Amino acid sequence: MRIVFLLLIFWHFSLYADSAYQLQLTPDEHKWIKEHPVINFTGDPNWLPFEAFNKKGEYIGIVADLLKLTQKRSGLTFNIIPTKTWEESVNLLKNGKVDMLTETTDSQLRSKFLFTQSFLPNPIVVIMQNGASYIDSLAQLKNKKIALIKEYGYVEKIKEKYPNHTFYDVENIQEGLAGVSENKYDAILTTMALGSYTIRDMQLSTVRVVGRTEFTTQLGFAINPQYAPLVNILNSVFKSIDEETKQNILKKWVNQEYVEKTDYTLIYQIAGIAFLIIAGTLFWNRRLKHEIEQRIILENKLAQTNKQITDSIEFAAIIQHIFIPEDKDLSDFFEDSFAIWQPRDIVGGDIYFFDTLEDKNKAILMVIDCTGHGVAGAFVSMLVEALTRNLIAHINQVNEQVSPAKLLGALNRSLKHMLKQKDKNSISNAGFDAAIVYIDKTKSSLTYAGANIPLFYAKEGNINVVKADHHSIGYKTSDPNYLFYDHHYTFDETLQFYLSTDGYIDQNGGEKGFPMGKKRLKRLLETHTDKPMQELQTILEEELVTYQGGEERNDDITFIGFRCKGMTHG
Repeated sequence: MRIVFLLLIFWHFSLYADSAYQLQLTPDEHKWIKEHPVINFTGDPNWLPFEAFNKKGEYIGIVADLLKLTQKRSGLTFNIIPTKTWEESVNLLKNGKVDMLTETTDSQLRSKFLFTQSFLPNPIVVIMQNGASYIDSLAQLKNKKIALIKEYGYVEKIKEKYPNHTFYDVENIQEGLAGVSENKYDAILTTMALGSYTIRDMQLSTVRVVGRTEFTTQLGFAINPQYAPLVNILNSVFKSIDEETKQNILKKWVNQEYVEKTDYTLIYQIAGIAFLIIAGTLFWNRRLKHEIEQRIILENKLAQTNKQITDSIEFAAIIQHIFIPEDKDLSDFFEDSFAIWQPRDIVGGDIYFFDTLEDKNKAILMVIDCTGHGVAGAFVSMLVEALTRNLIAHINQVNEQVSPAKLLGALNRSLKHMLKQKDKNSISNAGFDAAIVYIDKTKSSLTYAGANIPLFYAKEGNINVVKADHHSIGYKTSDPNYLFYDHHYTFDETLQFYLSTDGYIDQNGGEKGFPMGKKRLKRLLETHTDKPMQELQTILEEELVTYQGGEERNDDITFIGFRCKGMTHG
């Protein structure tokens, strides 16, 4: 399955990336490199798979491989300065002893240092003991003891959003994971890559990734302001690296193999019993020995298979998350916004897209609920992602009015054609529900069309529902000639809009285990229409956890809210 996902990603980027892209620097930047050929650099000494210094003081990891490539393409030389702690690395940058440091782009260091663009996004996940239930929101950890790695860039954002949670600072990932394993902490929050890698490296069999958070860390470089030209030089290098090369580096470190410890306790116990049996009868001893050997072989094969499956799914989750818009994409365009994206499993079938067009005052937002959950749903979502990118590229090339209804029709025909679902005898039967919104700030206009996903909007404290067409996209029974309907609205900053897949509304809970339903959701939104979007997001997440109670999560959840302000015409 991992190979299928990678092939899909590579195919997708081959459509949109310029494989012949060359490093484009200005004459001043070439001159600057000649005048500053050596850059003093340090990183986190204990942050694999991203970076670390091994026992020989050698710099290794994803970032190390990226810097080697950067040296080849830019002509720069990086003088790597080893450190023993992350705090020491940060102090070297603050004291001017190094010119550049690996850091997350949301770091508090932004107030004093320049930052490159992100070159690697990574979701923040929840790690707990094996017996813990799946976590889809940090609201579920309200009464838990949560470990956070001291001074990591995303820590303050988490603490600010969840001030009533109980957090404990740990020095490093190893201390945090050991604390969870020993019941000192209930959970630790860390990046998917770092957590997965260190669990394998420490050979911990008692903890695992149990869920994702709404937070994502973006890896970049902090640069001394005196080396300002270095920022654009590094950004140019990042742009020149094709996606296949990036994924090969990521795959190399995230999926490193390791030697598992063998638990000999059971073997010793069986050997003792076998010794007593030998005293009685050799025949039964040989029979028992044979059964034990077969059982151990079977268990080892099962463990190896489970590991391979888990590794594949976790790697797929990293890839899928790359395509989810950053919160900043929405906040830069909308007056106020939030986005909840919670797969039921590690990966899921819900996905959403947001793109500004060539005219940056115009944008398209899509919320999509694909067939199935888990890996099956995620695979369909990747196909849909490729189709939507084609449509966005076409829209940017032609000068015509954008119609969400026509886009739904095009997606319907394209998916049926791609999956060969033209008749009832087709082998596959995949598809999705969707809502598409087109916003034009120059006209203060919003156009919506939906395939089984409605549009909610708040006006004067009341929640109104714009019904979607009762027709799905791509399935064998879907009509390729079906005409969807556009709904047009004029907005101002007082109107608030919401799009949600059915996961939130259909979640079972309450005293009777019934679905939450549209009426309850409408009442909840009407009660809090005066709240800022980020505060409303927290309310929605906590209300869902409270209502769900002990029920299992039914479905993937995507819930988007936004408020938009039109352009002022003088």
